[in-house]
Amino acid sequence: MDKAYTDYFTITFKQLDTKYDVAWKPEYYFFAIPQTAIDNNPKLIQNNTWGGAFDPLK
Repeated sequence: MDKAYTDYFTITFKQLDTKYDVAWKPEYYFFAIPQTAIDNNPKLIQNNTWGGAFDPLK
């Protein structure tokens, strides 16, 4: 899949907001699982960027 992106797409960066810097944090790549969902299903594990033990990249 990585090869497809480099073969068919060109990555460019465009500054859209010159007034504010974007502070993109690593935990934003994956949504947190709501605690109510975890309470309802004990097999769910919160991902590691939100304080859990599950690493979605492994």
